[in-house]
Amino acid sequence: MTYSANGKFDPEKAFKLIEDYRLSNLLIPPTGLRMMKQVPEPEKKFNLDSVRVVSSGSESFGKALPEWIKKTFGDKTIVHEIYGQSEGTYLTFNCQKYFEYKYNIGRASPGLVVEIIDENGNIMPWGETGEIAIRAFDNNPVLFKEYLKDPPGTASKFSGNWMLTGDLAIKDDQGYFTFIGRKDDIIISSGYRIGPCEIEDTLIKHDAVAEAGVIGVPDETRGQIPKAFIVLREGVKATDDLKNELRNFVKQRLAKYEYPRQIDFIANLPKTTTGKIKRRDLRLVVDKKVC
Repeated sequence: MTYSANGKFDPEKAFKLIEDYRLSNLLIPPTGLRMMKQVPEPEKKFNLDSVRVVSSGSESFGKALPEWIKKTFGDKTIVHEIYGQSEGTYLTFNCQKYFEYKYNIGRASPGLVVEIIDENGNIMPWGETGEIAIRAFDNNPVLFKEYLKDPPGTASKFSGNWMLTGDLAIKDDQGYFTFIGRKDDIIISSGYRIGPCEIEDTLIKHDAVAEAGVIGVPDETRGQIPKAFIVLREGVKATDDLKNELRNFVKQRLAKYEYPRQIDFIANLPKTTTGKIKRRDLRLVVDKKVC
């Protein structure tokens, strides 16, 4: 990562470093890539043809970023999306040398048994949504042993022989995993289960949007509805017309029930130190407004 004097990531400087040092393998979190995506036509300003591989993780990638990577660094650039967490690193990954990239979090890492399980620890059929879980065995160098001085917390992380991730996904008949979202981030609207990541990925494809965070908010009729918090690109004005335009933009690309019925424009999204959107903080903002 490259930072300016004020401690913030500097996307222009990142491109300049790639050019100056002829970097070929990049490891950049999705937040950094989204900031770089805001730089107009970087492929015309910088020589970026040295880049061969762009790897990233910590957040769902979607399609918008891989498509931008190909456009910016060239069609031959390989995209590696990695899925893991502090308790278990490199659980699934994409490696185009060995299998096709399908805009998802790839297949299980070699040596690991990764499945989708239900609340009772049973492996679920292909194509059904459940929790990502990893078969735990003694001395597994990938999985954590325990939370320090927290036996209850450690126990909650396991179900029988499975380590639980707290993340929902779908596994297909070829072993590919498609990330849906954190269990506590899923929006249930009129009986439909909606993952926020897909809506966020669609929103950032709009030319006016720099970043987007989506949560579920209470609704008397539907139980919950999607609400989007949007950071606009520099120079774009926040208007009600733009809100309607963004709603229609999502409607045309996703299921009709997935569009954000509420939209707020904000200056910055709350994030963790690794760049993940802190949806819990967004929910707190909503709760305070309600109170």
